[in-house]
Amino acid sequence: DPSIIIYGEPWGGWGATVRFGKGDQKGTHVAVFNDDFRDALRGSVFNTKVKGFLMASPGKDTKVKRGIVGSINYNSRIRGFTSDPEETINYVACHDNHTLWDKNLLASQADKRRKWNEDLLKRAQKLAGAIILTSQGVPFLHGGQDFCRTKKFNGNSYNAPIFVNGFDYERKAKYKDVFEYYKGLIRLRRTHPAFRLKTSEEIKKHLKFLKAKKRRVIAYVLENAEDRWKKILVIFNGNLTSVKFDPPEGIWKVVVDDKRASTDTIYEVSESVELAPLSAYVMYME
Repeated sequence: DPSIIIYGEPWGGWGATVRFGKGDQKGTHVAVFNDDFRDALRGSVFNTKVKGFLMASPGKDTKVKRGIVGSINYNSRIRGFTSDPEETINYVACHDNHTLWDKNLLASQADKRRKWNEDLLKRAQKLAGAIILTSQGVPFLHGGQDFCRTKKFNGNSYNAPIFVNGFDYERKAKYKDVFEYYKGLIRLRRTHPAFRLKTSEEIKKHLKFLKAKKRRVIAYVLENAEDRWKKILVIFNGNLTSVKFDPPEGIWKVVVDDKRASTDTIYEVSESVELAPLSAYVMYME
């Protein structure tokens, strides 16, 4: 039954001789956690000062693209470890290490060149969800990621009390806009099969990257992907400033921008789009 997912952590402990790493799973219908994608987005989990694409770190565009296509061998530069997208678990946070919110907050406090505020951190949190939930492969969300969960900066909380590991649902009220954004993204993915292509051949056929004039801007089109939306344009701006982007010719109906995520049209654009800092946009043509 392909609708059933068995999830676990097959870790043999120190000294184990059995090895099953990225690439060993090819053709087995087993997925592995994609730490390459994770680190490209959030930065190293072992160094809280290191930022990723979500916080405007340079040099991450190609690595993020590899994650977007499900880490398949898409072309000579965008190459990964999977045979098909079912073999990658796409994520930015899990029970290990810091929560995404804590990691980004620590990285921002260590940044001596830029001043960060809560609005930018919320933007990074939304951008993370947008990238994971529109990428090919199996999406994974850490519990509470949708309302900026904190574990009080504890990066190894396996033996910590509920004060650290528990969910603070007051944050769901405080960050309700982030929660609603994730809710809309989940609905978008469930509604549109173009974000859930099954094979590497389908991805190479239907997903085409667009050239962006500025670094840390990633854009691609999903076309004729057995979806009621004929063309879907997805854009990510990983810059701390607004960026102008010229979409392909035509009238595009926007369903995701920096503030809202939906399956219904929010507004239409036909010319240059002003991409907000650290933002995601999804738009379509029927």
